[in-house]
Amino acid sequence: MTGAASGLIRAALAGVLVGGGMSPASGQSPPAAEGLLKDATIEQLSRAMENGTLTSEALIEMYLERVAAYDQNGPVLNSILTLNEGALARARELDAERAERGPRSMLHGIPVVLKDNVDTRDM
Repeated sequence: MTGAASGLIRAALAGVLVGGGMSPASGQSPPAAEGLLKDATIEQLSRAMENGTLTSEALIEMYLERVAAYDQNGPVLNSILTLNEGALARARELDAERAERGPRSMLHGIPVVLKDNVDTRDM
């Protein structure tokens, strides 16, 4: 995704989440994408996907950027041990499925983090 496209999606997401009752505690301007990713609820993200202002692919890209900024660069927290290398491809599949048939559930296309003691078949 280009920086411009990413910025547009972040701006749209900011509008959806702030308009959806997620306003900064200080009453200042809407928080940056980082704050949105940190504070957004599943319901808010799902609503943004439902109304077309957010895609699973864009959300995955934003989270991957955040992981890179905190885990691989910056403070190097090492809190994420393994990333699903197929996450973007899977996100595109889920976006296509949502467009064709609608969401399976509120979690449709929303990434989750599993503790390292949870075994997954594909990783």
